[in-house]
Amino acid sequence: MLDCIDIWIKITYNMVKCFKYLRMNEMNINEYIKGIIVDKNILILGFGREGRSTYNLIKKVGGYKTLGIADQSPINDVDEVVYTGTDYQSAISDYDLVFKSPGVVLENFEFRDKIISQTDVIIECYKQNMIGITGTKGKSTTTSLIYHVLEKCGKSPVLMGNIGIPAFDAVQNIKDEQIIVYELSCHQLEFAAKSPHRGVLLNIYPEHLDHYGTFEKYSAAKQNIYKNMEPDDLLVCGYEFLPENISANTITVSMNDTKSDFLVSEDRVYCRKDCVDFAPEANLFGIHNMYNIAVAYAICIDCGVSVEEFTQALKTFKPLPHRLEFFAEINGVRYFDDSISTIPETTIKAVTSINDVGTLILGGMDRGIDLDSLCDFLIENPVENIVLMPDTGNIIYEKLNGIYSGKLFKTKDLKEAASVAKKVTKPGFACILSPAAASYGFFKNFEERGDCFKKLILGD
Repeated sequence: MLDCIDIWIKITYNMVKCFKYLRMNEMNINEYIKGIIVDKNILILGFGREGRSTYNLIKKVGGYKTLGIADQSPINDVDEVVYTGTDYQSAISDYDLVFKSPGVVLENFEFRDKIISQTDVIIECYKQNMIGITGTKGKSTTTSLIYHVLEKCGKSPVLMGNIGIPAFDAVQNIKDEQIIVYELSCHQLEFAAKSPHRGVLLNIYPEHLDHYGTFEKYSAAKQNIYKNMEPDDLLVCGYEFLPENISANTITVSMNDTKSDFLVSEDRVYCRKDCVDFAPEANLFGIHNMYNIAVAYAICIDCGVSVEEFTQALKTFKPLPHRLEFFAEINGVRYFDDSISTIPETTIKAVTSINDVGTLILGGMDRGIDLDSLCDFLIENPVENIVLMPDTGNIIYEKLNGIYSGKLFKTKDLKEAASVAKKVTKPGFACILSPAAASYGFFKNFEERGDCFKKLILGD
């Protein structure tokens, strides 16, 4: 592991090169869009939030020959040619250029060369200004923390991407020197042909297998964050996920490997002999959040933030909802909403991050993710009460029934699960909703699931 001074030299060297290549953009995004759509037949594939954002910009810029919109759901509020229903993607063959929304699964890769996205355009136009953050878990917290620190330090950053802000909406008033903080999902990276100047790869665990089919395909999408990086770029990466061959500068972070540039514990960030004690400043807790802080720290220093400025900004950062969020203490029981947890690894981290967990609520959509690691962990580190919801809760019950030393409760839904949890959790202990499964099929998203849990516990 490097000394702090070595890491500082590493970062400073990258900063010098960044300033060397940072320049005014030759054309703004509207001019770029017009250049690629002029006299062409354009299709917008997917008409959710990002698709509508793309539609508004293309209409504003103009110059195209024809414009069509394709989405599986009905579209009734536009004047363009629309394609809906189960065969909506058949329209692709009739168009020259297709702006694909992130959630759309491309059915025919024969048309891959026609596909473009908001992410492609933003990286093309603003690569040197851009920080791209991805990872299976932790990306929203890390993205928000980086943005918060840069804003508090007077850098005037722009926030966009998977965090809920379409890039084409956020970028309209950007100035050339502003830093773009861009949360990138696997879907946004899936067909990316370029990589940002500064990239973050937090981790890669099995996820979204219902979309990709295999972990290898999912990983390949995530790895596009660095695959097209250049020697002057910077990748901050989990040590365990560091690529073997990469031309860019790298800074690594780990929870357990001393070869990493940064090593984190429950409340410290270490650089060999020295450490930065963020614990008193942070409103985040658990080793996974110290990991996120270390990553944000490396990126922000690379952007010209001092250690003192970072520490002061960290004091005012508020954790995002549904991410191991403490929201109530009732009759001596502490309640936590970790609805964001959709894989076993994050549930394990949640249980190890909270003292005296008395009840754990598990279960949700079955996407074929292996649950053995979670079951093995619970057998070795038993929680007194495990409350299980369909569908994966039924699988966990079958794996643990008869061999688990704690109590197992099968329930039909979150309402019953919350009711059981309130009855069985003893004063002085914590109750955590950390499902290790997706919410789809039961809720619109993990936010709705978390909000419902809070209302059930609070009695609203």
